[in-house]
Amino acid sequence: MTGIKPPSEAQRADKIRWHILLALPIATLIALGVHLSIAKEEPAAQTKSYTIFLGAVLALSLLASVLQFAWVGFRRWLDHMNPLFAASVMLLCVWETITTGFRWLPMPYFPGPAGVLQSMIDDRKLLLDCTWNSLILLISGYVLGVIVGVIAGICI
Repeated sequence: MTGIKPPSEAQRADKIRWHILLALPIATLIALGVHLSIAKEEPAAQTKSYTIFLGAVLALSLLASVLQFAWVGFRRWLDHMNPLFAASVMLLCVWETITTGFRWLPMPYFPGPAGVLQSMIDDRKLLLDCTWNSLILLISGYVLGVIVGVIAGICI
C-alpha cells in the first residue's frame, strides 16, 4: 500500500463541484435568453414582470453561489438542491417555448409562465383571500377532528 487514503464522505461533501454550483445560474441565463427572444410580441406588462422574476432568480442563485464559499452546510444543501432548482427553471423555459414560442397549445387555455405570473400579480388580493379562507377551513377541520378523536378515545 502507498499510504494514500481515499477521501472520506465529509471531505467529498465539502469539495466544490462547479458543475452543480453553476447549474442554476446557467439554467436561469438560458431561460432569460429564451424569454427575451420569444416574448417580443407579448404584452409589455407580462414580459416585464417575468423578466424581473427571472432576474431575481439569477441574482439569488449568484448570491447563493458566493455564500456557499463561507458556509459549508449551505454548500452541502446547494449540492443537493441546485440540480432540482435548475431543472425547475428549465421546465419553465420549455413551458414558455411550447406555449409562447411555438404556440403549439391554444392561448386562452394554456398561457405561458409570464401570463400566469401576471395573472397572479393582478389577482393577488383574491388569491390571498381565498388562501386565508382555505387555511381557516383546514385548521378548523383539524381542530374539530382532534376534539372528536379525543372524545371518542376517552369514551372507548
